Amino acid sequence: MEKSKIPVSVHKGPVQYGKNGITDTNLPCPKKICPSKPVLPLFSKDPNISFAVKGPVNGVFKATSQRPSLASRRTGVAGRGIIARNRVEAELRDKNKQLEAENSSLHADLSRVQETVKNLKENHDVLEKVVKELNERLERNMIILENSNIDPVTGNRIVESVKERDKCQAEAKLLRENLLEELKSFSEKAAEKTMELQKVKCKWQAVEEVGQHFLEDYQAFQEQMEEYQQVLMQAEHQLDYNG
Repeated sequence: MEKSKIPVSVHKGPVQYGKNGITDTNLPCPKKICPSKPVLPLFSKDPNISFAVKGPVNGVFKATSQRPSLASRRTGVAGRGIIARNRVEAELRDKNKQLEAENSSLHADLSRVQETVKNLKENHDVLEKVVKELNERLERNMIILENSNIDPVTGNRIVESVKERDKCQAEAKLLRENLLEELKSFSEKAAEKTMELQKVKCKWQAVEEVGQHFLEDYQAFQEQMEEYQQVLMQAEHQLDYNG
């Protein structure tokens, strides 16, 4: 049998001087029987303590465990994690659908603007060809009028040719002014369409940046979820180990 590890102090009583001589308080009394000292229980390293699960017996309450089981707590934590993950994934899917709709709308706007710019460029090329042909015709007419003015016999014709030349010059000038106005209007429209195209490109770049940030946030979220899962697994392992 192992000895008890509870320290027991040995009392050494003082020496008293009685009528019959020196006496010691630790010595048993000679006249009457002293009661025996209570024996302390031996110390055990592994005490066997059992707690009742049912109600009190004979009016004595015993300690019961109120902690929920580890399996139920693990199921509750895992369920909450799955619900949170599903909610976040649903939000991410909604944002992805919204970005795809905006992307499709921007693609359609960009296609329309590009088609408009293409038509304006074609009209500009046609107008440039018309102006070039009119200038060539004007130069040829001017040469004919000058050559007609050199002949001194046809004086009347010179006057008539001068009038016709002035009339042609006036018409050419008016036509040139109209063409310049049309070119000016075309340039303004082209500038407006260019600005619209630039805005569409800026929106497109902004959408790409938002998509990039969204992907980065989603990756960070995935990493954070993995860290949370690792921490949760470590906590469950620690609880299992402690339990």
